[in-house]
Amino acid sequence: MLPVLSPVARADDGLQFGNTANVGVPADSNRDGFSDDGAMAKDGLQFGNTANFADRSGSDGDGRYDDDELYVYGTNPYWWDTDGDGSGDGEEVYYGTDPTGV
Repeated sequence: MLPVLSPVARADDGLQFGNTANVGVPADSNRDGFSDDGAMAKDGLQFGNTANFADRSGSDGDGRYDDDELYVYGTNPYWWDTDGDGSGDGEEVYYGTDPTGV
């Protein structure tokens, strides 16, 4: 008598038997072109990387984190008002104006 296999039987590697459609293809759940294990959010941080949220700093007091100013907004993390127009970078980002003055 042959054993009866469950339709969701799994191999030792955790994959279902017969499911080879995505073998070797890294998951990209938000379809941003980065695999989930190394995906970058729009804020420049890796998804799932929450270890440094408490350590993020904003040196100039404009309400933006230094890494966001450098890698997301293109502003100077040490100047409250990068473009010198009298409005802080954080305020300009909030209202949708260009904090770089370009």
